[in-house]
Amino acid sequence: MGLMKNMFSFLPWAVDKTSDRFFVAVFTMLGKMAAADGRISEEEEELIGRFIGEYLVMTKQEEARAIKIFREAYNDGSDFSTTAKTFYSTFKRHPIMQDMIFDMLLQLSIADGEISPEEDILLRIAARQFNFDKNRYDHLRSLHLAGGTKVVEQTYYHRLECSPESSNEEIIKQYRHLTTLYDLDAVLEAGIPEIFINVAGKKLDDIEEAFSFIKLYRGIEDQDVATQGH
Repeated sequence: MGLMKNMFSFLPWAVDKTSDRFFVAVFTMLGKMAAADGRISEEEEELIGRFIGEYLVMTKQEEARAIKIFREAYNDGSDFSTTAKTFYSTFKRHPIMQDMIFDMLLQLSIADGEISPEEDILLRIAARQFNFDKNRYDHLRSLHLAGGTKVVEQTYYHRLECSPESSNEEIIKQYRHLTTLYDLDAVLEAGIPEIFINVAGKKLDDIEEAFSFIKLYRGIEDQDVATQGH
């Protein structure tokens, strides 16, 4: 859960219309994901409790509201696809938001050790509504379910959306892509609300940390980084 803590400890909950839509959409999608296979497991309950109690900066009133939305989502009459589409339409200029929420959905879906067919359907719906590349979901899913890689190493590859099988050239290219995407100037130019700037900054720090680890682990030279990945 270290990666989750890093990603969400700065998540802001400002009381405005945009943040309220974000709040409702997130816990509605999480609730529907948890109950997709007909029940909410103890592992899923524990995970959502950690999301709310440890990793999200929320007041007691917001925590109670989040739990209420989460528990009532399965029978609230709303459609998962519509909720995901609404979330994307609100935050389509902010890919960092889509990445974080999709990661939350993935973590929740594998909390009990496997992704059920019903959960897989919802994850694919979210990937489609978030306008992910058709192969991206399968790639992210495989990273979360990878069993043979050490946890720390797997976490760093996950941050770069790569795998231990990726070539040095692919890793450098992905590193350049992500650092460009989350560069502060690019974030400001994209118009991300000020309350989300720290989230983008923390994401960039995580990317840099991951690349530094992988570069050292693989023996990638600075000269290789300077000449590759363009």
